Amino acid sequence: MRSNARSLAAAVMLGLAGCATPAPRPAESCDAAFDHADALLREGLATYVGEIRRYAHARDPELSTASAEERAWSRADAWTASRRPGFVAACRSWPGDQVRCVLVADVPRVLSACGLEALVKSFTDDVVAEFAARPVEPAAAPAR
Repeated sequence: MRSNARSLAAAVMLGLAGCATPAPRPAESCDAAFDHADALLREGLATYVGEIRRYAHARDPELSTASAEERAWSRADAWTASRRPGFVAACRSWPGDQVRCVLVADVPRVLSACGLEALVKSFTDDVVAEFAARPVEPAAAPAR
């Protein structure tokens, strides 16, 4: 009888241990979290670009941000493609609260509070900083 009790106790412990281990997060929820984070970062970029465009035009109507904007959006696309796989892979081991935090974030600052400081910094350094370094140039002369 004692052997059966030990076997039952061992089975219960293994069962409880299995319940305590978080199941890997489905890739779909991690893809959604990345898409949301990416969209927030791009919204921030769009706001910044719009403000610089308005400032440049107010300062000198001959200045243009078009080339810098094109470069920034190309860099943003490359950034997204390079960051998605690592983000999704890491997200699969996150606690559910962290994924929910990302999904309800409404500004990039909140993403940082969700543990994504490195992701936000990466976007800022790799995409925004390049735009900020050279945002304007003289507008092309109109064709005659």
